[in-house]
Amino acid sequence: MIQLSQSLQDAYPVHESGVTFHAFHPQFIRTPMTKVLDEDWKEPGKIAKTLKNKLFPVVEEWVPSALTMVGRYETSCGWLSHELAVWLQPFTQWLGYWKSGFSRDATRQKIKSRQERMDKNAKKKL
Repeated sequence: MIQLSQSLQDAYPVHESGVTFHAFHPQFIRTPMTKVLDEDWKEPGKIAKTLKNKLFPVVEEWVPSALTMVGRYETSCGWLSHELAVWLQPFTQWLGYWKSGFSRDATRQKIKSRQERMDKNAKKKL
């Protein structure tokens, strides 16, 4: 969707068409469909409620926030804490590589050896 939005903007520049193409990639937004999740959230106090509202906005708060991003950027999450999470994502991926010795091969080898152990244990049970 992001590539389509960018391609359309390239084909129809704003200065010629007057149309701005913007792709949103929202994270977690509370809607009537997620009401069950709201009931499951244990709120020990005011801090948890504030944190929930900042991390998981209701759709009525998200839409005005998202619309302020149109025209400033080509893509956005529409909510500040979601933008921060997307910005930090490469760092968390780097931490995962660091933990596995900076090697995708090392990670693959760990997964492969774990699978081999599980297969071996399954054969013993048969």
